[in-house]
Amino acid sequence: MRARSIKPGLFKNEELADCPLVARYLFTGLWCMADREGRLEDRPRRIKIELLPYDDCDVNELLDTLQPHSIIRYSVNGNRYIQVLNFSKHQNPHVNERASDIPPPTDSDISTVQVPEDSSSNPSDSLSSDSLFSESLIKPSCRKSEHSDAKIFADDSLPMRLASHLRSCIEENIPNPRPANLQKWAAVIDRMIRLDKRDPDDIGYMIDWCQANEFWRTVILSATKLRDQWDQLYLKSKDDMEATTRERRRDELERRRN
Repeated sequence: MRARSIKPGLFKNEELADCPLVARYLFTGLWCMADREGRLEDRPRRIKIELLPYDDCDVNELLDTLQPHSIIRYSVNGNRYIQVLNFSKHQNPHVNERASDIPPPTDSDISTVQVPEDSSSNPSDSLSSDSLFSESLIKPSCRKSEHSDAKIFADDSLPMRLASHLRSCIEENIPNPRPANLQKWAAVIDRMIRLDKRDPDDIGYMIDWCQANEFWRTVILSATKLRDQWDQLYLKSKDDMEATTRERRRDELERRRN
């Protein structure tokens, strides 16, 4: 493990914002495990022991959520590795740190990376969505715009229907809420279904429950918040359901006595 630097722009990175909080935490930890070229062995069990020893999580799935916008997972001669994107731009390894003995990703690995459109307005020291990508890793012929590569969800797709339902519930509670990018919300919900293994019916129920709750309706104002707070929402909704059941039983006993 090595000491690395964190820049303020990391905390406002929009690509990472769509990842679970624990995945963002894992991403910064990968810097400490990576060698001076930003490479490390792709060994999820070992990575978990080093970075998330006290957390109940699936590191392999978390790594998938970080790809392709933050890391590349690739293999060379049957060995699996991780390349942290734009590592050399944001880190200054110690001069005595030994050279990398991990082979770099090949052109075919790099060509799968989706790079957002360049923005000249971003400060050079920020970790904006485009600054996560290493200029030395991505050839001009491989550059693709965010809009041409992003998965587009149809209006009648399940993730989009759930995203629209969440938006409608928020609009009922808050007059003139901030504009929402429903495509991004649908992408987050799609990850909840595919990666987090959430049942779509459970997601729909949780949307209804949190938007009916006086406290949680002020917190869950996006699909990302719904995903990040899922465990707490589940426990709280379960407590409320049990309390409602107990109340109904008491009412039923009272009616029988009378």
